[in-house]
Amino acid sequence: MNVTSSSKRVGIALSVLLSCGIATACGSGEDSAPVESPPVVEAPTSTDIATDATTVAPTDPPANDPTTVPPTEPPATELPPTVPPTDAPPATEPPTTGYEELGGYGPPTVDLELTDDRTSPVVEPLADGVYYAQDAVSDGEAVNFELGQWFACDGSGVPDHPEVECVSGFGTLLEPSTTVTMSPNAVVTVITGDLSNFDRADISTTEYARLLAGESPAADAPVGYEFTNTHTFVQVTGGAVVAVQQLYTS
Repeated sequence: MNVTSSSKRVGIALSVLLSCGIATACGSGEDSAPVESPPVVEAPTSTDIATDATTVAPTDPPANDPTTVPPTEPPATELPPTVPPTDAPPATEPPTTGYEELGGYGPPTVDLELTDDRTSPVVEPLADGVYYAQDAVSDGEAVNFELGQWFACDGSGVPDHPEVECVSGFGTLLEPSTTVTMSPNAVVTVITGDLSNFDRADISTTEYARLLAGESPAADAPVGYEFTNTHTFVQVTGGAVVAVQQLYTS
């Protein structure tokens, strides 16, 4: 046998034995130090997790389109066309009892004119014309006139009526006579002043009837006015009095 080969085998055998001995020592619990287990790392709880110091900015909503869109407004309601208010019926007013001042020397509404300086004679049937009312009476509603004839004259009297006495520039003939009634629509002009303050006024037939019946003038009468049943001319048309005009006499 070759010595060199024998030496190699012996060396290998010793290496195997040594390796086995070491392995036995590792497996023996008496003579070897205990092997420590690696420390157990516990998973952190939710409360132990450190908050990242980095602040995360809130996510902004996407920017609007730079094109500005005006807010949508509901369509304006078209108003119905304006309808002019229906005129209410005029309020019912009491019968006119006021005065419409004429003033100064202004003529009356109806200027009664004479023919041949005298009124129409009283005859039957009664013709249309201007007559002298020697009297006027009222029950507060209707007005009746007793007619006669009036003459303008001077000191020489009335040639064709010598029986007429002429005083203060006029004379009257009281017979024959007749009675006529005033129309509700007649125009009435009364004297509200005197010779020093010539003034007249138109009044309603209702007011005239009240005054003839002795009632006080209406509230809108001229201050201080007192009614006097003085000489009066009347216009007769169709058998009724349609105009009344008081006369100034001295």
